[in-house]
Order: sequence, then structure tokens, then C-alpha cells
Amino acid sequence: MLLSVKVEDIIKTNIYFGITEKNNIVNNCFFTQILYSTMKYTLTYILLDFVLDITHINETDNYYFIELNKVNPYNSGIIHRLDMLEEHILNYYKHKKTFNNHYTLKQHLQNNTVKIRKTKKINVKTNKLQMYLKISGVWENMNNKVGLIYKFYIGEECIPVHEYLTKKIDINNGTM
Repeated sequence: MLLSVKVEDIIKTNIYFGITEKNNIVNNCFFTQILYSTMKYTLTYILLDFVLDITHINETDNYYFIELNKVNPYNSGIIHRLDMLEEHILNYYKHKKTFNNHYTLKQHLQNNTVKIRKTKKINVKTNKLQMYLKISGVWENMNNKVGLIYKFYIGEECIPVHEYLTKKIDINNGTM
């Protein structure tokens, strides 16, 4: 079970970085874990939850390709917040040395399509979809490029952090 934060509740000054380590997945790259910390809790990731208006879902064996409604003003607001968060995180990370930001999240969202690995069956006829964006850290390569390590999810069992803090929830089984 993961704790999530509403995208509109993110406070940028609560974002911190862990130790930079060699990336075990990609050669000649480094990984820095992201932390989100308040006076009440610390998360070793940022898990944003939001609902987006969608127009279509294409399904393959392993992925859903979710087409976002690009004319919906609410979607535009969420996408803008995510773009600004990516920019803030990468610029804040750059205070260590000079890097060239690689805005992969922004590029994916500008295409109005989100790719999500299939973990659960979803209703492909829906027009609103509860989604999660997990930001795990920042990658850095030998060419001084940096970008976010992130993944979109749907249908995950996540608890909004404000609910977890205000109600007694057994995080192991999700009961109150």
C-alpha cells in the first residue's frame, strides 16, 4: 500500500534528495532518490493522485495507451502543474552542478497520451480515470543530462496521505 498526495497539495519546499548512487539499470548513469518530507511524515517517493478526462484507451498485451482530452481545462491545469513540478525538481537538483534538463514527463504529456503497464483490468469505456504518477528520483548521465524517473499507474491501492494521518488505517491491509 502506498501513500499518495493530491497534485494540488504538493509543496515544493518539501522536496529533498537522497544520496546519488550508480544506476543499476542503465550503464554510465546515476540515480538520486527523491524524498517528500513534512513535519508529520517522510516519503521515499512522490506519488501524486489525480483524475483525468480521457477520450480513448488503446490496449496492447502489456500496456494501456490512454489518450487525454486535450481541450479539457481541468486536464490542462493538472498537466501544467505536473510540468511545473518537473521543472522545479530538475532546477532544484541542478544547484549541485550544471546540467541540461531533459523534460521527458512534459514531452509525454504534450503528446496527450500516457503509457501505463497493465497491472489491473480497467474499464476501457470510461471517460474519467483515477491516475497516479510516482516520481522515484532523478537520473543523471555522463553527458550532464538529468531527468525524472517516473511511472504512471492506474487502479493501484493507494491511500491519500491526509486520510492516513487523520484516520487510523492499518497500512498492511488497508482497513480502518
